[in-house]
Amino acid sequence: MGSAAQTPLFYTVNSNQNYRRPLMELLANAGADLDVRVKGLVWGGGFEWKTNVFDVTPMSYAQCGLYAQFDRREQDVHSNIAFLYARRYGSEPPVRNVPNKYLQPTVPISNPARLP
Repeated sequence: MGSAAQTPLFYTVNSNQNYRRPLMELLANAGADLDVRVKGLVWGGGFEWKTNVFDVTPMSYAQCGLYAQFDRREQDVHSNIAFLYARRYGSEPPVRNVPNKYLQPTVPISNPARLP
């Protein structure tokens, strides 16, 4: 399990500050496989907050941006998911899910190493 199994699209769906959004759109519009699936990947390897994610597609990996340790803006995560969903299924996502909206971190996310 690790980054070697990922396609370029995986590196764009969860980028810091959503900087790689234009590249995500370019890859998806050029025909990148939105159904590609990897057995798993590691987020934050070598840190206390290392997270293993299993059975991952680009869209499910984008959803991981809602995990506190990923430190992504909720608006960016939902925008990326909506874009990928529309490219994959030709329509808007049927429901806007906000699973972490009620969570309040006890430590600033800017220092995820301090998370319990």
